[in-house]
Amino acid sequence: MGSLTTLFQEIKLHHFSEPCIDVTEIDRFEKQIGFKLPSDIKLFYKKFKNASLFDNQFCTTYRIVPITEIHSTRIDIYGIDTDEYGPATWLTICDVMDGNYIGIDILSINGDECNFIDCFHESFAQQGDSRIVAKSFTEFLDLALHSGEDLFFLQTGFVGYGDAFPMPPESSIIRVENQGDSQKGWKVEILINDNWWSLFFSDKDFGGKEQSQIKAENFLQERKGKK
Repeated sequence: MGSLTTLFQEIKLHHFSEPCIDVTEIDRFEKQIGFKLPSDIKLFYKKFKNASLFDNQFCTTYRIVPITEIHSTRIDIYGIDTDEYGPATWLTICDVMDGNYIGIDILSINGDECNFIDCFHESFAQQGDSRIVAKSFTEFLDLALHSGEDLFFLQTGFVGYGDAFPMPPESSIIRVENQGDSQKGWKVEILINDNWWSLFFSDKDFGGKEQSQIKAENFLQERKGKK
């Protein structure tokens, strides 16, 4: 894996980037999300405002977005910022310019490690279809810069790090609760005839948290009995 210094020099010489103009944006962002970013991500944003890799008259393969544009990837995918549309902790750090994104999961930050996730718009945040393509920003940059103009994680033979959102057990009930949003309730995940079904039982529709949970549990037991 190339060093950060070498990777940054390669970006500066051969790709399109803007220099950082306000390093205080990093502190503001960390306070906003309540997490400390890995050091290699912070070093990037201390040097560059953004970067477009393999930018030419036809396309840009990777656009590493400015720190001021990092937000929940579900907003980019669906234009909606509620938990029914994916985790709030998956944040867009790179736009691959075809309607898809690379997100980082801030809950996965562990020192300089962080999950970089392939966020495909047709199956975003679906169990079993959210590949971890890198475990650090340095690794992501190295793979991206040395992949040519084709996305490295779509190339034959690429092996990632498993799934960021693995398949649930055969059946489960998950609490969905968005602060300040009336749509709170229980989501049932169940496998029926080899197909996954997801149903939402809102507190609003079923008379409160306990009643919506009872309804969800009754539905789950009923469907499991008919399988």
